[in-house]
Amino acid sequence: MTEFYHAGFQLVKVRAWMLGSLVIGAAGCWWGWDQFTTYGTRPADGGVLAPLFTRILIGGFIAGFALAVTFGLWIYAKLYVASLAWEPVLARLIVRTPTYFGTRTEQFQLSQIEGTSRRRGQFSNPVGVSVDAPWHALSIRGKRLSYIVDAQGRWLDPELARQLLKL
Repeated sequence: MTEFYHAGFQLVKVRAWMLGSLVIGAAGCWWGWDQFTTYGTRPADGGVLAPLFTRILIGGFIAGFALAVTFGLWIYAKLYVASLAWEPVLARLIVRTPTYFGTRTEQFQLSQIEGTSRRRGQFSNPVGVSVDAPWHALSIRGKRLSYIVDAQGRWLDPELARQLLKL
C-alpha cells in the first residue's frame, strides 16, 4: 500500500473543530434546556415563568442551533479526506476520513473514481481575500457527495495522485 496524500496540520485543525463542536452541542443543549425550564423567572426577564410556547421556541432554537453545528461538522468530517493510499495488488483507492474518535476507511475500485475538480476556496471582502483554502472535490461513482481533499495537505507522491485522481 502506497500512501500518496496526507492532510497534515489541516487535519489537526479539523479534529479540533470536531471536538469543539461536541462541546458546543452539549453546552447548547444544556443552555436550551435551562431556557426551556426557567425562561422568565429571572428578574431581568420579568420574574414570572414565560408561557410554554415561548420557552419551547427559545430553548428549542438554542439547542437546535447547537445540534446543527455538531451535525454539520459530523457531515464535513465524513467528507474530509485525512489520507489517500493506493493498493496496487487489489487496484483500490483507500480513503481515510476522520471521525470524532478515530478514522474511517473506505476502499474504491479504480473504475469508481470519476475525477477531481479544483475549487478556489476563497472568500473575498472589501479589504481583500480573507480566506484562502483551496481544495479538490474527489468524485466517486455511487457517492452522492464528493470528498474534500485539502490542497494545503501534503502530496507525498504527486505523480501517482495525477494518475489516479485525474488532477
